[in-house]
Amino acid sequence: MDELRVQGMIVRVDVDTTRRMYRAIQVGDTETCSCADCRYFAAHREDAYTREYLQLLESMGIDWRKENETTCGGGFDEWRQYDGNFDFVGTVRVDGDSPHMPDPRDPSQAFLFGFTEGAGWPWTALRARDLGFAPIASVWFMSRLLSG
Repeated sequence: MDELRVQGMIVRVDVDTTRRMYRAIQVGDTETCSCADCRYFAAHREDAYTREYLQLLESMGIDWRKENETTCGGGFDEWRQYDGNFDFVGTVRVDGDSPHMPDPRDPSQAFLFGFTEGAGWPWTALRARDLGFAPIASVWFMSRLLSG
C-alpha cells in the first residue's frame, strides 16, 4: 500500500486495487439519479473539484467521474453546495490534528475535502464488498458550484 500524509491524516491506499474497483463500477452516483440537482452536478462536475483534489484522486487510483454519493445541500444566493465522497481500498488514521468543517456559508471556503475510515455510505461499502474489495475508506468533498 502507498502511504500519503494529507491534512493531518495518514492515508494508506492500495492504488492498483482501487483502480480495479472503479473499473468495476459502471457510473457515478449522479448518473443513477434523475433529480435536477444531480443532473446539474453531472453536467458541471469538472468545475466542482480543485486541481489539487483531482491530482490526489488520480494518485489514489480513484476515477473522479464516479462519485459514490453526491447530495445537494441547497445553496446560498448564486451558488449550490454539493457534498459527496469517493471510497478507496485502504485505511485512514489521524496524524496530529484532523481537519475541521468550517462554516459552509463562509465565501472563502468554496471547496473542502477530508478522509474517513470506512465507507462514506453503508451501501457503497456493501457494493465494494460484493465486488470483493476491502478494507474501504473514504475521501469526502464539499464543493460550491455557481447556479445556472
